[in-house]
Amino acid sequence: MRYKICFLWILLVFSSCKSDIILVSSVKEIIIPGVKTKSPYIQYVIQIKLEKDHSIEIDRFDLSQSGVTSDNCEYYLKDHITGTNKKKAQGKGIYDLIIIPKKVYQKQLNEKDSLKIFYKLNDQNKDIVVTTFTTKITRKR
Repeated sequence: MRYKICFLWILLVFSSCKSDIILVSSVKEIIIPGVKTKSPYIQYVIQIKLEKDHSIEIDRFDLSQSGVTSDNCEYYLKDHITGTNKKKAQGKGIYDLIIIPKKVYQKQLNEKDSLKIFYKLNDQNKDIVVTTFTTKITRKR
């Protein structure tokens, strides 16, 4: 009996650590354009890593505190190495999800925002919540 409990405990520990998608980084980037007539804007860069040969497609997302949804944003999935935009990420690798809220919603963004991403992993609906962001200021020329 003791061996069964020990085996089940070890199995539970190792199965809970296994994940097909890993959140590498989450950055809230403030972009300051080089043209004085343009105003600064915010974009979110979520970097994810696929460990196995899976396909992932972003369904929708919500910035909970601000009320900003995927309908109010431009977003795209980009291969981190090649830099190509994709509708669906397939295969092992690192991908960047870049979210840019439309200009009208930029002022609604909040420091306490959490991002909930709904995605399909091999045609199974899943979600992930990102609560912590690293703030980065980028100046474009």
